[in-house]
Amino acid sequence: NIPNLPIFELIQKTGQIEIGEMRRVFNMGVGFIIVADESKVDAIMKIIMKHKLTPFIAGVTRSVQ
Repeated sequence: NIPNLPIFELIQKTGQIEIGEMRRVFNMGVGFIIVADESKVDAIMKIIMKHKLTPFIAGVTRSVQ
Protein backbone atom coordinates (compact mmCIF):
# COMPACT_ATOMS: atom_id res chain seq x y z
CA ASN A 1 0.00 0.00 0.00
CA ILE A 2 1.04 3.55 -0.66
CA PRO A 3 1.70 5.36 2.63
CA ASN A 4 -0.64 8.24 3.43
CA LEU A 5 1.55 11.30 3.70
CA PRO A 6 0.17 14.08 5.92
CA ILE A 7 0.44 16.73 3.18
CA PHE A 8 -1.89 14.77 0.91
CA GLU A 9 -4.37 14.21 3.73
CA LEU A 10 -4.38 17.98 4.30
CA ILE A 11 -4.88 18.72 0.59
CA GLN A 12 -7.68 16.16 0.34
CA LYS A 13 -9.49 17.43 3.42
CA THR A 14 -9.05 21.13 2.67
CA GLY A 15 -10.06 20.79 -0.97
CA GLN A 16 -12.74 18.15 -0.32
CA ILE A 17 -11.18 16.02 -3.06
CA GLU A 18 -12.17 12.42 -3.76
CA ILE A 19 -9.40 9.85 -3.20
CA GLY A 20 -9.55 8.74 -6.85
CA GLU A 21 -8.91 12.30 -7.98
CA MET A 22 -6.06 12.64 -5.45
CA ARG A 23 -4.38 9.54 -6.87
CA ARG A 24 -4.86 10.69 -10.45
CA VAL A 25 -3.57 14.22 -9.92
CA PHE A 26 -0.89 13.82 -7.25
CA ASN A 27 0.20 10.18 -7.55
CA MET A 28 0.06 10.37 -3.75
CA GLY A 29 3.76 11.22 -3.60
CA VAL A 30 5.04 8.21 -5.51
CA GLY A 31 7.94 9.56 -7.51
CA PHE A 32 9.80 6.48 -8.66
CA ILE A 33 8.88 2.82 -9.16
CA ILE A 34 11.21 -0.13 -9.59
CA VAL A 35 9.92 -3.40 -11.03
CA ALA A 36 12.22 -6.27 -10.08
CA ASP A 37 12.43 -9.99 -9.55
CA GLU A 38 11.26 -10.99 -6.09
CA SER A 39 14.68 -12.44 -5.31
CA LYS A 40 16.22 -8.96 -5.63
CA VAL A 41 13.83 -7.08 -3.34
CA ASP A 42 15.94 -7.20 -0.16
CA ALA A 43 19.07 -5.97 -1.93
CA ILE A 44 17.17 -3.17 -3.66
CA MET A 45 15.53 -2.06 -0.40
CA LYS A 46 18.94 -1.91 1.32
CA ILE A 47 20.38 0.24 -1.46
CA ILE A 48 17.44 2.65 -1.32
CA MET A 49 17.67 2.95 2.48
CA LYS A 50 21.44 3.49 2.23
CA HIS A 51 20.57 6.70 0.37
CA LYS A 52 18.26 7.76 3.22
CA LEU A 53 15.06 7.21 1.25
CA THR A 54 11.99 5.34 2.48
CA PRO A 55 11.05 2.47 0.17
CA PHE A 56 7.80 0.53 0.22
CA ILE A 57 6.37 -2.33 -1.77
CA ALA A 58 3.40 -1.05 -3.76
CA GLY A 59 2.40 -4.44 -5.15
CA VAL A 60 3.38 -7.82 -6.47
CA THR A 61 2.91 -9.32 -9.91
CA ARG A 62 2.92 -12.96 -10.87
CA SER A 63 3.56 -14.39 -14.31
CA VAL A 64 0.84 -16.52 -15.84
CA GLN A 65 1.99 -19.54 -17.78
